[in-house]
Amino acid sequence: MNMKAISIASCIVLVLLGCTGAWAQVGIVRTVEGDVRVLSGKLECAPRFGLDLDEGDTLRTGDKSWAMLVMIDGTRITVRPQSELTVTRYRYTDAGEITQNLANLTLTRGAIRVVAGNIGKGRNAGFAVRTRDAEMLLRGADHDIAYVAPEFAAKPKPGDPEQGTYAKVYGGEALLKSAGKEAKVQAGQSAYAGGKDAEFLHEVRSGLCDYFNLTLSPDYNADHADHFHVDMGWVRGCH
Repeated sequence: MNMKAISIASCIVLVLLGCTGAWAQVGIVRTVEGDVRVLSGKLECAPRFGLDLDEGDTLRTGDKSWAMLVMIDGTRITVRPQSELTVTRYRYTDAGEITQNLANLTLTRGAIRVVAGNIGKGRNAGFAVRTRDAEMLLRGADHDIAYVAPEFAAKPKPGDPEQGTYAKVYGGEALLKSAGKEAKVQAGQSAYAGGKDAEFLHEVRSGLCDYFNLTLSPDYNADHADHFHVDMGWVRGCH
């Protein structure tokens, strides 16, 4: 085999292995329709049936495209068209304590439907979906979550939704937290978070992050619901 053939073979291997991340598998891509991409580290690929998903992976769908993910705890996630979803953290073992099993997803744009598996069940459910405006803590069977990002809301057409986070609970319940406030959403109910309050908080937080090593805003957690926390210590973060 000459050097050119070896080079081509190496590229093929890299493409085939390119979407295998450093973390343990947390799910698979079960169904794909249309233009769907998985970003794993600095690599990007078009997923096929059965592709492993790892912590940190991001899935993007194009126009008229969607994908279904099946996670290790049995949760099914449908990623709808023109969406971007990151598996920020996902930890589950059958023998693990309830509080050790958790799911943190980040919805940058678009919409998902979550049919809960084992992590979303029970009183200490640890299934969270975050957007720029809000955090949804899911408990129970079936949830729709959508986030209209600023770039999609900048030039709205008649009937288009406003920028923000939208949630609908079909089964179970959810806790919607945004701008230092929270609301419980029961089965059959819908909720919205965003608007001027959330935008104002993000503008203030962005300004503080330029000057302090650590900034925690009111939508970070309940302990900071009525104030900003800033610090010049060695811990860094902008939340």
